[in-house]
Amino acid sequence: VYVHADAATIKTLSQYFARMQPKHIGLSEKNEKNLRDLDDRGKAMLLAVPQMLIKRALQANRPRRQMAVDLKIAAVVGLILYAPVRGENLCAIRLGHHLTIPPDPRADGLLHFAAHEVKNRIEITLTVPSEVLRIIRLYMAHARPLLMDPTLPMLFPISKRKDQDFLNHQVKKRVRDLTGLNVNIHLFRHIAAKLYLDDHPGEYEVVRNLLGHTRIQTTISFY
Repeated sequence: VYVHADAATIKTLSQYFARMQPKHIGLSEKNEKNLRDLDDRGKAMLLAVPQMLIKRALQANRPRRQMAVDLKIAAVVGLILYAPVRGENLCAIRLGHHLTIPPDPRADGLLHFAAHEVKNRIEITLTVPSEVLRIIRLYMAHARPLLMDPTLPMLFPISKRKDQDFLNHQVKKRVRDLTGLNVNIHLFRHIAAKLYLDDHPGEYEVVRNLLGHTRIQTTISFY
């Protein structure tokens, strides 16, 4: 208006201006609420989910298919609590390529993704604790052969986008049924950061490496 532009020009400039506005950085209101629900009791329940699923799966009267899915979700939740990779990387895990499971049951494993396999092109190398590998071994022994061809290299039976969405649905439903908490696969990245920072306030560099952020400022802005 100040330069006496016509209406069409002002509309175009307004559209450009809207696109140049800084995007929201940090947690969404929904994720903030879900994380606030993780008080001490909520955290304890969430950490117990893998064992609760295993206990239910191994009940004598549990149908084989439901047993297999329970063990699969126990392995998924156990893994992303300690190695919170993005959903697309979780679903792409191949045994012996991304996930190294040592023969010694007391030893930790390794989860690795090359930079070109990661959304932000940052290489990921995370330790997988031996207690998580015990859950994965249980899943591989008793559930994986019922859900997929066990000769295939994938850890989980996922080949299409709809399989990823269904896995997310299964995680959400089982965690909610067991704990009342509303979580999804992506939220576990925020949960892992919260759990670590609750115990180690201010140690953002560790969280940056854990989540594979490019800049420390991203981590600080979120948490």
